[in-house]
Amino acid sequence: MRKKKEKEALPEEKLPTEASGFQEEKEQAPEDLMEEDIALFRSLFPDVKGDEIPQEVWDRVELGESLSASYALYAVKQYREEERVSKINEENGKKAPPPIEGSDAEGDYFSPEAVKNMSRSEIRKNYDKILTSMEKWN
Repeated sequence: MRKKKEKEALPEEKLPTEASGFQEEKEQAPEDLMEEDIALFRSLFPDVKGDEIPQEVWDRVELGESLSASYALYAVKQYREEERVSKINEENGKKAPPPIEGSDAEGDYFSPEAVKNMSRSEIRKNYDKILTSMEKWN
């Protein structure tokens, strides 16, 4: 029975050594973690350059999150937002009224504002359509 207690005591005696070793590793870890995180980021997002990373991601990194995790969360949010907008646009497209009979779907009508914003070459190119549009301005 004494041997059993000695065996149980042995791991307890090692705990301070393991804990102090852990602290030493923890002190060295930030540099190693940063290098590992940069390597991971480059492997996960090879086409993303540093100046393309939004401030939102850098803010999270400053709070202690990894660059890879922060950018991945940002990318997922962006993807979900794009999906949401796309879905709304698709639903709105279904609700849009059908084209009016006799109207040209290719955009033959130009509003006065659109004509004012055209360059000279655009006006020359669309001159006949502009004249037709002008008849509808009043």
